[in-house]
Amino acid sequence: MDENEYMPEIYTLEDEEGNVGNYELIDIYDEGDNTYYALAPYYENPEDLVNDNGEFIILKVEDTGDEITLVSIESEEEYDRLGQIFIDRFDNWDDECECDCEDDDCDCDDEDCCCHHHEE
Repeated sequence: MDENEYMPEIYTLEDEEGNVGNYELIDIYDEGDNTYYALAPYYENPEDLVNDNGEFIILKVEDTGDEITLVSIESEEEYDRLGQIFIDRFDNWDDECECDCEDDDCDCDDEDCCCHHHEE
């Protein structure tokens, strides 16, 4: 396997009705002491993605130190607020970074920085 080949981070999730599905981690958002994952249905065959409706789910990460657990967000207001944050982040994925830092450990303090460290 080529070391530059994309390998998605896949989670197998079970919903309240017992339905099991595979989901791909598409973004992570940290807010204060909380971490949230945006996950979309995973398709082994990329052609199946064409028929996808673009919906994603948001789960909160609970870290016990030994393992992480993904839990539902009970508050509809919180879920909607986080959903809009993720949508805004997705909309900006193709934008050019105004500060040109392109650094995961950015501390440039530029409010136009694309690394999203300035949103907290």
